Amino acid sequence: MSDSSPTVADQGESGQYVAEYTDGPLAGTTEHRYLSDGAPEARITQMGLVEGTDALFQYIAGEQREVNGQPLVLYSFDQGDSDPRGDQADHDAESHRL
Repeated sequence: MSDSSPTVADQGESGQYVAEYTDGPLAGTTEHRYLSDGAPEARITQMGLVEGTDALFQYIAGEQREVNGQPLVLYSFDQGDSDPRGDQADHDAESHRL
């Protein structure tokens, strides 16, 4: 017996899916994205501003399911591969620099 449950790639007939960011700086936000080679991206890099400086945030794909007939992929924040956020910056290093 094989598992015949559809995957996000099978369901994404329009070539799109919804990415939901579950934690990190983008927690609770969603966006529509296009499938890459018929599948959702395994990793997403997003850019944001932290204390007026550009920062790159890495997200990793997790659970995939269908919601209201549309493919949905949950993405988790990868703190280790992301730029530090303002609340994580080394404030002592800033003081020493001054």
